[in-house]
Amino acid sequence: MLANKIIPVEQDEFSLPVIIRSNQEGWIPTFDLWSTKIKDEASYIDCSQIFRKNIKGYDPSPINPMIGHYSETGDLVIYWKALIDRASINEVNAAYHGKLRATSWQKRYCTYFSLGSSTPWLHSVVLDFVEADFVVHHINGVSADNRIKNLHILPKREHDGINHPGLEIRKAMFTNPDDYWQERKNLALNDFIKELSLIIIDESKSEFIAKFAKENKALALEILRQTKLDINLSQVRECKSANRLRNLHLPVSYLDTYEIEKYLRTEIIKKSSEGQLRLF
Repeated sequence: MLANKIIPVEQDEFSLPVIIRSNQEGWIPTFDLWSTKIKDEASYIDCSQIFRKNIKGYDPSPINPMIGHYSETGDLVIYWKALIDRASINEVNAAYHGKLRATSWQKRYCTYFSLGSSTPWLHSVVLDFVEADFVVHHINGVSADNRIKNLHILPKREHDGINHPGLEIRKAMFTNPDDYWQERKNLALNDFIKELSLIIIDESKSEFIAKFAKENKALALEILRQTKLDINLSQVRECKSANRLRNLHLPVSYLDTYEIEKYLRTEIIKKSSEGQLRLF
């Protein structure tokens, strides 16, 4: 196997091939190029993958030459690019010795990167995290994007319950994550304020926001400023949630959104047998 090329991303925007469709019969190799804004120092790893022509459900559709080509034997070769932060290059080289490859499964959207069954996934090497019953979640659903700001450490049971949003929302997450998560945080705050306004008894209002403030006091105070409610949280000790402590590398707007949506999910949706928040 040829050694992978690790190439610095010099432009402000960078295109990455992603799998966007599969069906019940197996792989239908449908690919697209998505563009994302690069604000920090990033690199990509050339990591080709072969889809054999005898795979179940194989469809020899025309392929964009920027994404791949058909070999002389009819196999489909995809030019995967695994996007990483430049700070991760040494760890990646030490783990794979330039022999990183793409590995995929039927009926899955994602392609993950590793060397074999005895080596860790690329996202685990980048994050350098090992804890029982926890996994690494690709926030935007693009597993070729292994920049650290796209990797969220989650309990496995929580990750297993995540339903990735539709294609257009995933594209928005990927294209401009800072704007996307700030806007979604604002929506989540509005949802929280709406639910708070539906609570009639003042004591229940205080309990509702005080419980949230135990792990997210700064956010709770932000909500009180917006609602102009006179609720005293001085007795609530400031304590970061375990989720924040595990994921100090993630942007605040994303973590704020996650914490609000998760709290509403557990405190409100558990009282109803239907519905899911956007994140889940």
